[in-house]
Formats: sequence, C-alpha cells, structure tokens
Amino acid sequence: MVRANEGRVGARGRVPGAPTAVERSTTMKAIPMPEATEPVTLDLDRLCKLCRGLPPREAEDLVCGIADRIVVHLAEADGTWRAGDGPALLAQLDALGGYAPVAGMLKLARVIDDCRRCLATGDPVALAATLGRMLRVGERSVLALYERQASLV
Repeated sequence: MVRANEGRVGARGRVPGAPTAVERSTTMKAIPMPEATEPVTLDLDRLCKLCRGLPPREAEDLVCGIADRIVVHLAEADGTWRAGDGPALLAQLDALGGYAPVAGMLKLARVIDDCRRCLATGDPVALAATLGRMLRVGERSVLALYERQASLV
C-alpha cells in the first residue's frame, strides 16, 4: 500500500529541505514600511486676504477658530467612519470642505473631494485609505497653519 504523502514528508511530518521554525525566525526580517509623508502647502494669499483689515488679535482668533473647527471635524469624520455612519461622514466631509479652502488648505480640500467620491462609489477599502490620507494631510495642514500664523497677523 502506498500513501499519498510517501516520499514527500520526512520524519515528524516535516517536508525535507523546508526550514524549521527556528530557522525561519532567524531568517525572517521585518519589512520596513515607508512613512506616509506628503508635503502640504498653504495658500497664504487666501489667508492674508482673510485677515486683511482685521486687528491682529481678531485675525489670530479667526485663524485659530478655523483651525480648531477643522481639527474637530477631522476627529468627528474619523469617528463617524469607524461607526459606519455614511450620512454623518458625508456631513463631516461637507463641513471640512467648507473650511479647508477658506484656510488656504487646498491639498486638504482635494483629498476631502476624493473621500466624497470614495463614499459615493461604496468602496470601503478606497474610503479607508483616503480617509487615512485626509487625516494625515489635515493634521499637517493645521500644524503648518499654526507655524505660519505669526506671519499672517
């Protein structure tokens, strides 16, 4: 009687020539993941026009208020996506889409539009990836705005 595995499996059920668990653990290496960085730019002309004619304190309050609203809507968009609430996510994207161009965050505005398209097509993988990008770009845009704030007022 001939077995199906005869000649292919050695002692202890191991395929001859295959590395053992110890050999595999010493030869496997971590795969380096590139950091997802994307440069952001601010349209400083838009911001300067927004602040023009305002006293410095009011201009600072305006810029900080817009940045704070963007941060809140980014966090709420993430929360509504995690909860699986598509209509609430769309509302957050609409709110963000209103603030980003006013704040001169044109790249963020484009990524928000990409998120809307992914939501409309119903592709959960593309939506997850694009929302992740939106959160990264949004965070860096707000940080860039805070760094440039002193030159605006």
